[in-house]
Amino acid sequence: MNPFVSLWSRKRILRKGRLTGCMVLISLVTAPLVIALIFSRSMMLGIADRFIYLSDGHVQISDSSHAEYPADNILSIDETVTGYALMYGAQSTSSVSLKGVKENYFNEGRLRYMDLEFLPEDNRSSLNRIILSSHTAEKLNVKSGDRVALMVVPDTDQGVLRPVMLQVGGVYSSGYEQIDSNLAFIDYDYALKLFFSDESRVTEILLKDSSDKEVLSFASSVSTDGIVNTWQNKNYAVYSNFVNSRQMIILILLIIVFIASFFTASAANQIIEDDIPEIAVSKLMGASDAMTRQSAFISIYTVTLTGMLIGLAVGILTGLNLSPVLKLLSKSELVNLSYYLMDFTPVVPWGDIALVLAVMTLVSALSIFISLRHTRRITPMRLFTGL
Repeated sequence: MNPFVSLWSRKRILRKGRLTGCMVLISLVTAPLVIALIFSRSMMLGIADRFIYLSDGHVQISDSSHAEYPADNILSIDETVTGYALMYGAQSTSSVSLKGVKENYFNEGRLRYMDLEFLPEDNRSSLNRIILSSHTAEKLNVKSGDRVALMVVPDTDQGVLRPVMLQVGGVYSSGYEQIDSNLAFIDYDYALKLFFSDESRVTEILLKDSSDKEVLSFASSVSTDGIVNTWQNKNYAVYSNFVNSRQMIILILLIIVFIASFFTASAANQIIEDDIPEIAVSKLMGASDAMTRQSAFISIYTVTLTGMLIGLAVGILTGLNLSPVLKLLSKSELVNLSYYLMDFTPVVPWGDIALVLAVMTLVSALSIFISLRHTRRITPMRLFTGL
């Protein structure tokens, strides 16, 4: 690097107050961008995991008498029976999706996504039991050990509405109201007595490698006379909403990046205006337009990148420690928050962050370069004319 360019660039960077505001502004823009990406991506993954582990599995096989599939990527296989019922409380009713499961259904993997408390053995009656969500239990004003009445919806044309009485054998909470408000669990063998259609019998498969590519690959490799579905297809509206939401969030953040980049251009313009006498003197001493632009670009761009790095660090640290804030939000009982998940494990989406920061880096560089073009109009005559 030219000694003149190096010296003048350091002089600008070290000059107190000159570029500090620009660096702080870039940091304040970058940090919320990173936090927003961590929050949105983590919440979407948390919601997807709850649908997968509690509702559907990665792959479902229904209406099947036999099935063959590769075993190398399987985490667990569970036989389930699904149906619908209307549940009655003292003052209200609730429509629920009943899922018949075996005792080993609530394994370690599923318990990561739900808080489950069973009714003690000594409080159990001879009635068959149902596990409700805390949301449904609160809505119906029941608790563990209470009796609830259900009207089971038949799953065949020959079936009729069937009233049954069950005991609340446990209460669970997944943290996501859209699942908790609809899902309840009953014993697998008892569910076989309530639902008779072959389509009601579903084999849920959880996979070790759950990337979209592996899920689709596994589903296509299943040999069966039944119907094979993935959680993405079964919950198409939810999955497509995830994809669209992620794209919209990134698009909005990129727009913010473009707007923020103009601040660096404004800072560059201001620095050039302040340094007109110095630029004129340097040209009088033989500095070229290219050297002037290069020194200004290096100083401003260095501060811009520094601000981005500071914002990135602050954003990641904040994004990974959002739990206290999320807990307060979850306790606020705001209606609009019922569509969101407030209990999830923060995940840093490095790919999305790299994309946003790369665009910010390129646009900032371009805006600075454009702003510095008018330095060629600064000539030594400015020292004598004052223009």
